Amino acid sequence: MNGVHDMGGMHGFGPIDHEVNEPVFHAAWEGKIFGIRRALLERYPIYAPKGFRFALESLPPDTYLTSSYFERWLLVTEKALIEKGLLTAEELDARTEFFREHPEASVPRREDPEYLERILGTIFPRQSLYREAGVVPRFKVGDAVKASNINPPAHTRLPRYIRGKRGVINRY
Repeated sequence: MNGVHDMGGMHGFGPIDHEVNEPVFHAAWEGKIFGIRRALLERYPIYAPKGFRFALESLPPDTYLTSSYFERWLLVTEKALIEKGLLTAEELDARTEFFREHPEASVPRREDPEYLERILGTIFPRQSLYREAGVVPRFKVGDAVKASNINPPAHTRLPRYIRGKRGVINRY
């Protein structure tokens, strides 16, 4: 998909600022949306049929560029919940307005230790990051290659700045 989200190599966005010792979450609400999304994924296929990444990449360009990483997560999760009929826009607006008017109000909580353990197990799995692919690589280190020059309608891991370019396999 050619969209504003594929920013690698695009001009006009300036350098990427790297924050030393950057925390995983800059604010508590970011961790909450991370947890909400993970909990929803286990019980409801709210991003089906095209998936979460497609939903993010389908945000309007101005929204995508003016929203933070976790704001995007929140926006697409809200939209998916409404589209799947798990809540209505009116319910969401009413609840948002309630908390604006009553910022001291406590947020409803549900305690379910077993469910929490399952969710934590999906967030922090105790497994190796390496796995056997079960196939022989098509290329070997040192091979000269040329990336396809594609313009797919859906997500690709091939950024525009690489498409059609030549290179050499360095590692895999």
